[in-house]
Amino acid sequence: MKDAQKIKSFLEYVLESIVEEKDKISINAVQRENIIVLQVRVSKNDRGRVIGRDGKMIKSLRRLLSIFSAGTDQRIALELLE
Repeated sequence: MKDAQKIKSFLEYVLESIVEEKDKISINAVQRENIIVLQVRVSKNDRGRVIGRDGKMIKSLRRLLSIFSAGTDQRIALELLE
């Protein structure tokens, strides 16, 4: 889970550059078998920014996390919660 903290910090940094209400960002790391699930909450107004047009932004975030975690033995998943 040490790597999860680094990845969580990285994701928070990226999200802060995307959303307007930075104080509403909440990231919770949950371990499920061999997968670390990062559960993200943002304000209602910023959900569209995080998802992006046709889901391109959230796909890009997931791809970044996949690349970032390539050197670890853990898989990373990203969930955007309401």
